[in-house]
Amino acid sequence: MLLLLVLLASPALAAESEREARLQHTVETLSAPDSRMTGYPGAAAAREWLVAELESLGVAEIYRHEFPVLVPIDEGFWLECAGERLELFGVWPNLVRTPTLPAEGIEGQLVYGGDGSRLEGQPVAGRIVLLDYASGTAWVDAFHLGAAAVVFLESAGAHRKEAEQKFLDVPADLPRFYARKDVAEWLRELEESRAQVRLRGRMAWREVTAQNLVAVIPGQDATLEEEVVFLAAHYDAMSPVPALAPGAEQAASAAALLELARGFVERPPKRTVALLWMAGHFQNMAGMRHFAPLLLAAAGQREGEVEETALLRRLSALETRFLVGLDLSSHSPRLGAFRPREPYRVSLLAPPITERLLKLVTAYEDSALGGKRVLVNGLKQDFARQGLGGMGLTVPLDAAVAALTGCPALAFCTVNDSRARFDAPDDYSGAVRFDWLGDQVALLQGVLPALIDDPELEPWAWGNDAFGTIGGEVVHYGPRSYLPDQPTVGALVRLRLRHPTLAGVRPDFWAAADDSGRFAIPGVESGIIYTKPVRLEAYRLDAETGMVTDAPDWGINGERKLPGRALTVTMDSAEDEVQIVTAPLQGTTLFGIFDPRNLLTLERVQAIDAVLEAEPVVYGACLPLTAPEMELFSYVNRVGSWTEPVGVIFTQPSERFKAVMATGRYGLGRRLLLLNGTEDVPSGEGYAVDGEGRIAETVYRVAADMHTLNGERIDRLERHGVRNGRLAAFYERSAGLLAEAEVARAEHRHRDFVDRARRAWALAAAAYRDVERTQAGVVQGALFLLAVLIPFAHFSERLAFGFADLRRQVFGYFALFLVGFVALRYVHPAFELSISPAIILLGFVILALGILVTFLGMSRVTRELQELSNRRGQIAVQRSGAVLTSVAVGLAHLRRRPWRTGLTCATLVLLTFSVLSFTSVRAALHTNWIAIGADAAYEGALVRMPGWQTMELEGYDLLRDWFGDERVAPRAWLSVGSLASSYRVERDDAEERAVGVWGFVGLAAQEENLLGPKVVAGRWLRPGEEDACLLPVGLADSLRISVEGLGQERVRVFGEVFRVVGLLADDALD
Repeated sequence: MLLLLVLLASPALAAESEREARLQHTVETLSAPDSRMTGYPGAAAAREWLVAELESLGVAEIYRHEFPVLVPIDEGFWLECAGERLELFGVWPNLVRTPTLPAEGIEGQLVYGGDGSRLEGQPVAGRIVLLDYASGTAWVDAFHLGAAAVVFLESAGAHRKEAEQKFLDVPADLPRFYARKDVAEWLRELEESRAQVRLRGRMAWREVTAQNLVAVIPGQDATLEEEVVFLAAHYDAMSPVPALAPGAEQAASAAALLELARGFVERPPKRTVALLWMAGHFQNMAGMRHFAPLLLAAAGQREGEVEETALLRRLSALETRFLVGLDLSSHSPRLGAFRPREPYRVSLLAPPITERLLKLVTAYEDSALGGKRVLVNGLKQDFARQGLGGMGLTVPLDAAVAALTGCPALAFCTVNDSRARFDAPDDYSGAVRFDWLGDQVALLQGVLPALIDDPELEPWAWGNDAFGTIGGEVVHYGPRSYLPDQPTVGALVRLRLRHPTLAGVRPDFWAAADDSGRFAIPGVESGIIYTKPVRLEAYRLDAETGMVTDAPDWGINGERKLPGRALTVTMDSAEDEVQIVTAPLQGTTLFGIFDPRNLLTLERVQAIDAVLEAEPVVYGACLPLTAPEMELFSYVNRVGSWTEPVGVIFTQPSERFKAVMATGRYGLGRRLLLLNGTEDVPSGEGYAVDGEGRIAETVYRVAADMHTLNGERIDRLERHGVRNGRLAAFYERSAGLLAEAEVARAEHRHRDFVDRARRAWALAAAAYRDVERTQAGVVQGALFLLAVLIPFAHFSERLAFGFADLRRQVFGYFALFLVGFVALRYVHPAFELSISPAIILLGFVILALGILVTFLGMSRVTRELQELSNRRGQIAVQRSGAVLTSVAVGLAHLRRRPWRTGLTCATLVLLTFSVLSFTSVRAALHTNWIAIGADAAYEGALVRMPGWQTMELEGYDLLRDWFGDERVAPRAWLSVGSLASSYRVERDDAEERAVGVWGFVGLAAQEENLLGPKVVAGRWLRPGEEDACLLPVGLADSLRISVEGLGQERVRVFGEVFRVVGLLADDALD
C-alpha cells in the first residue's frame, strides 16, 4: 500500500517540481536586465523572449498592439571626484521635474545622514547628502535644510513603503539619485575624507512606442470556437529608480500566464483563448487603456474609433465571453477571485458564472488539496470561505480597465500579501517564493481550462460603457494675442486622480501634446453615478536642463477667464474637450507648508506681486493632494499619513513675489505668510524669481516674517493707546523661540531648529489673528460711535437750533454730524490705523443708507399690509403711532428746559468718555476639566483629527519634536471594510494554522511607558523593532502559541513574518 501511494504521488510531485522550475526560469529571465520598465531595453528584451517562448510552444497567431506611453528615460548620471567617475541612477521625477542637472553639474561636499538622524550636528546647507534608501522622508528634511542634492545608498531588502515615500506630487527641483552597494561604499569613504565632488547627468521624458502581445490559441470545438476568452497579465516592471527595475516579484503574473499558455497548447481548449501580455501596466495600466477601445470595437460596442488592423479583424470574428485578469505575487499561496474595480469607482455585479466557477474551485480543492480551501471569494459574500484573508492594499488591475468598458471581467489576485518587494530597485528573484507561486498557478490550471471548455457556461452580457477619453489642447497667449491661440508644443498633460503610487502603479494619467498642442487621455471613468470632477494640469520642460518653463496659468487671463477653460472637468459623457492655458513661468519650491496650529497641510495659496501688492496677472501653483481636496474630488483617501508638505509657486521670471496660504475650502484665515520682511520693511520685499528656486528653511522664514509683521502692527496699536496683553505675550514668546532657533541653526541642531521655528510660527500665527481682531475691534468701536452720533446730531439740532423748516433741519443735522466725525477723526485711533480714514466714513454712510432704505421699504410694506388688516391691527398701529408721537413731542420740548437738557447731555458725554477711556475688553479662554478618577486608562491626552481622519506624519513629527520621543506614541490601525470579510494571521511554520481577524493596531515601543497596556506574558516592543508583534491571548491560543515559545514563534501577516514577543489580554486595548 505504501509503495502504491508513492507511485501515485510521484507523477504529481514531478509535475509540481517541473512547474516551479519553469516559473523560476521565466522569472529569472524576465528580471535579468537592470530594468524592465516600459521604454527601457529590458522591457523590449522581455517581450521578445516571450514571443520566442510562445513560438517554441507552437503558438502560431501572435499579434503586436502598439501604443504611446510617456516614460522618464535615464540617460546617465555619475559622480566625479579626483579623476574617478562613479555611476549613479536618477530617481523618479517629482511630478514632471526630472533630476536633470545643469551642464556644469552640481558641486559640493558629501555628508552622510544614515536614516536622517546622523545629520544632527553636521552642516547640511549646500552639501550633497548621502542617505540610506531605507530613510523614509528624511530626504525632504535634508532639502528643507538647504541640501543641494540627495544620493540614496542601496538598502538591501527595502520595503515597498520606502518606495512610496520617494515621490513628490509637485514639480519641485530637488535632484535625487541612487547608488548601488559597491558605489555606496566608495561614497562613504569619500564622505569620510571630506572630498569635494561633482554630480552630472540627465533624465528626459520620452513618448515611446510600447507593445502589447496578443497570442491567440484557436478553439477546437466546432460550436464554441467562435467564442473567445481573454486572459491578461502584465510583463513590465517598476521602481522609484527607472533604470533599476528588475521586477522579479512583479514578473509573477507574466510567468503564470506563460505557464497557462503551455497548458493550452498541450491540451487545446474548446473555446478560443486570447492571451494578453500588457506593457505599460505600471504607467496607470496604459497598455490595457489603449487596448480597451480595440475590445469595444471587436465586440461591436463602438464603431469607427479604432484603425483597421489584422488583430481587430481577427477579434471581430469572435464573440467575447469574458476576460480574466491575473495580478499575482509570491508571498502567499492563496488566490482570490474578485470583481475588478480598483482603482475606479464603478459598481459591478457578481458575475453570472460565479456559482459555476466556485463549483470548479471546490472540486479542485477537494481532489488536489484534500479539501483545504485556498480561494477567497471576492465575487460575492461567502461565509463558507470567510477567514481565508483578503487584500491588504489597493492594487490597480488591468481587468478593471476592461470592466470600465462594460466587458465581462473578473480578476485573480494573490491575497494575504503586502507585496513588500514590489516597486524596489533590488527586486531580484532570490526573495521569490516559487513554491507558493506554483500553488497559485496549479489552482488556475485546474480551474480555468474547465471553465473555458464548459459548454453550458452562463451568458454574461456587456455592462454599461463608462470608458471615457479626455482630449483637448494646451495653448498659451502669443505676443499680441487677445486669446490663447499658440500651441504649447510638447507639454506634458496630467490628469490628477490619486496617490503618486499604488502597489507600484503610477496612477495619474499622462499624455504629451503634439505639434498642434493636441492631446488625448483614454481610460477615464465617465457617465457613472459617482462621477466627480477631475483636474488637469500641463507643464512644458526645457529639453536640455529639465526645468519647468511653462505651467498652468491661474491668473485672470488663464484658468479663470472663461468657464470652458477651467482645469476641473466633470466627465458626464464618453468624450470631453478641454483647453488648458499655460504661461511662461518658473517655479519656487516651498517646504514645510504645514499648519502647526491645525495640524493640516495648507491647501490654498495666493501669490502677490511684491511691487504692485496685488495678485499677479500671470501665476500658478502646484500643491500636494490633501485630505480636503480628496473629499472635494471624491477620491478615496489612499494617501494615508504621508502628505508631502512641499509646494511650488510659479511666477514670471525676474519678478518678486509674496505668498499667502490658508486651510479650508474657502481659504479663510491666513496661516502662512512669506514676505521676506525686514525691520525696515516689515511688509516684505518679496522673493526674487531667478530660475528654479527653493526657499530653504521655509518654516523659519514664515515664522520670522509673521513675527516681524506682527511687531510693526503691535507698535502702531500701542502708539495709539491700544494694548492687548495676550497679543504682547504671544509676540514675546515667538521672539524667544526664534532666538532659540537661530542658536540651534548655528550649532547644526536641525531637529531643535525646526521645532523652535514651528512653535514660533504657531505663536506668530495666533498673534497675527489677534492683531487683525484688535484692529477690527478698534474700527468697529469707531463705527459704533458714528452710529451713536446719528441720534446725537439729531438731538443736538433740536436743542441748539430747533429749525422749523425741514430743509434747515436736515442741513443742521448733517453739519453737526460732520463736526462730530471730524472730532472723532482726530481723537479715535481707528482713523490713524486705517490707510484711508475717509473709507470708514464712506463705509458707514453706505451702511446707514442701506439700513435706511431697508427700513423705508419695510415700513411701506407694513403700512400696506396694515391697511388690509383687521381692526385689531389698526389699534396696534395707533399704539405705535402714539409712541412715535410722544418721542417727537419730547424732542420738541428740549429747548423749553435748557439747563436740564444741558446737564443731561454733559453727563452722557462725560460717562461715555469715561467708559471709553478707562474700560478695556479682554478675551479669555476657559478650560473645562473633567475628573475621570482613578479608573482613567492613562495620564495624558489623545490627539486625533476630527472624524478620526488620518493624521499626517508631519503632525506626528511636530508633536514628537515638541514633547520628546518618549512622551508621544503614534497609533495606526487597519480594519476590514465589512464584517463579512476578514484578514488572516497564520503561523509561519504551519500556514494551515490560521485565524481570521477584522483588523490590526500599530503600536510603538514608547507606548509602554505612556498607556501601559500590561503584557500578560513576554515583553513589550522595543525601539527599532519592526519584525515583532504582540498577540491577544485568545488569538495566541487559536494559533497554539505558548508562553514558552515567545521570541521564537513567528506569525505571518500579509506575507511578512513577525516574531511574537508578548501576549496581551483580549481587552487590553478596549
